[in-house]
Amino acid sequence: MTPITRELARFAVNSTFEAMPQNVRHEGLRAFVNFVGCAAGGATEEVVSKMIETMTEFNGRNDTVIIGRSIKLDALNAGAGDYAGASMTLARHGGADAGDGFGFANFGASFTV
Repeated sequence: MTPITRELARFAVNSTFEAMPQNVRHEGLRAFVNFVGCAAGGATEEVVSKMIETMTEFNGRNDTVIIGRSIKLDALNAGAGDYAGASMTLARHGGADAGDGFGFANFGASFTV
């Protein structure tokens, strides 16, 4: 883990939801609702049906919900890929603000930060 990744991880682990400014909490909730809406809205598309049909052949445990579908796939297939080495970028419209905060909890998750 690089020093900057370690510092970001430490910051994320030690952050709390309550410590975030109200506007950051609002935008985080808005982004989550947008994600769920897009996932549910696209769940009935034909291409999604084809993807699920293909992935079901390689499915392991049926333990992960597919938003907008009654089917469950294993965690790897539900995420549609192996994200090892992937990165995520957060950007604030209008640039950074010294009052911004970021919180993240991965307790019980099958990934590390």
